[in-house]
Amino acid sequence: MEHLAIKGGMLYLNGCVFSRVRISGRIGPLMAVSPMPKPREKPSPVAEQSIIRAYESIDWALDVSGAEFTDVSLDYVPGDLVRRDPETQFLLHRQRLADLDHRALPIDADIYLSRFEHSPFDSMVAVAPKRSRHFRDLLRILERLRELGLAE
Repeated sequence: MEHLAIKGGMLYLNGCVFSRVRISGRIGPLMAVSPMPKPREKPSPVAEQSIIRAYESIDWALDVSGAEFTDVSLDYVPGDLVRRDPETQFLLHRQRLADLDHRALPIDADIYLSRFEHSPFDSMVAVAPKRSRHFRDLLRILERLRELGLAE
């Protein structure tokens, strides 16, 4: 997928499983999220387990190393299966956050860290979207998380 224009807001990719998908170029706002539940319901545990099992047999899921996003959230894709640009796309690990003193975190770091609440995976990729007007601020947050040993 290359140069994906998205009109009318965020494109939600509900319950998708990616296998060897390459996204590059100028990409509009998109979000990989859990299978869509009915209003006021949690995602189906069966659907969630099916997605987790599907990723167990995939060598790499998504390559976003050449993508320039306006906004993106990849919290429903295992981060260790994502090929990324380490300058602007950071790998976060749930375990590293377990005993964290949140007072040491940069302001607004929860933009990224709270996404683990909705993800069944132990890692995820957090992106400072190059085409966002907030790029520099988001990049600073992620670089600080890397300095603290919370991101790669």
